[in-house]
Amino acid sequence: GSSTAQRGGSNAQVAACSWLAMARDPPGPAKSFSTTGRAYPLGRKEAERRQAVVALVRTRVASIQSIPERLQLGGASPTAVTIGRHEENDVALPVRSASKLHCQITLRAFKLPEHESVHEAAFLRDNSRHGTLVNGFPAFRPWHWLQHGDVIGLMSGKATSDCIVNFYTVEYCSHKKLPGHMVTLEDIPTQALAPSGGMRR
Repeated sequence: GSSTAQRGGSNAQVAACSWLAMARDPPGPAKSFSTTGRAYPLGRKEAERRQAVVALVRTRVASIQSIPERLQLGGASPTAVTIGRHEENDVALPVRSASKLHCQITLRAFKLPEHESVHEAAFLRDNSRHGTLVNGFPAFRPWHWLQHGDVIGLMSGKATSDCIVNFYTVEYCSHKKLPGHMVTLEDIPTQALAPSGGMRR
């Protein structure tokens, strides 16, 4: 069948469905989807008392060992981080092919139709010229739903596998899985992906 984007669906629909679409080819059907398991709404004081819910863990690639070893999202930590070549980003990538603002990773809340629960997950927004990779494949735009264990990277030169520079692995410190049957291309509401918190630098 045609995708939501092909049917003229909203950006929010495409965003929330992005990982599902990728899961079909090549990884295969998605059995579950990663969320933080946090309930909403959260008061500011309550949110700050909670521990971080998602971490970005630096890979062992030699060329990127100057970037932070571990970044945390949620709780008393920021709800979003920026990654790129420019030094004003939260993570300054020492890779020539990286854009000045390459990508943003943020916690976002969403609600599935016919379900009262509000879920939260980490999403990647690709702002780059040459693309951001998730598990070696181009991230979906405008938002890509990140799963526990996903590896984020970019191409350092020619389009060959040995030119991929993976810089962070996604780790859900608080991890609750949504069964795959709960999430379909048609089930994502247009109001999904409202920010779960303002960006704090």
